[in-house]
Amino acid sequence: MFDERAVLYSKIRPYLMKVVRPAFSGLCSADIYPLVPKAGGIDRDYLYYLLLTSTFTEYAIRGSTRAGMPKVNREHLFAYHTWIPPIQNQVRIAARLDALSDETRRLIRACEAKLITFDELKKSLLGQAFNGAI
Repeated sequence: MFDERAVLYSKIRPYLMKVVRPAFSGLCSADIYPLVPKAGGIDRDYLYYLLLTSTFTEYAIRGSTRAGMPKVNREHLFAYHTWIPPIQNQVRIAARLDALSDETRRLIRACEAKLITFDELKKSLLGQAFNGAI
């Protein structure tokens, strides 16, 4: 069980970097660690981004067991040590990363729309060429 304060981290195949910040309370699979940050210690959004870093992912991979389906064990996960900035800096950093993420998604949508337009133009020009209009 988790609540909206939790960050959900998948313990299976850590190289896939499956981390989410749900906006609701609920239940999760036994293959998910619901991580609730300690108040005043680490900001939820900062924790989310920390779990997505290459440094943390490499650490989690090193602690994965089982060859067929790598899985991070709880003891290894909770033994992770890193420097954590003051809480107000964590909030500022996470807000900046959220803004960059939003802008990245906006740019991806714009590029996808341009690719669709380009593909339609290409088809139109090819159609005109094969019909002798060009």
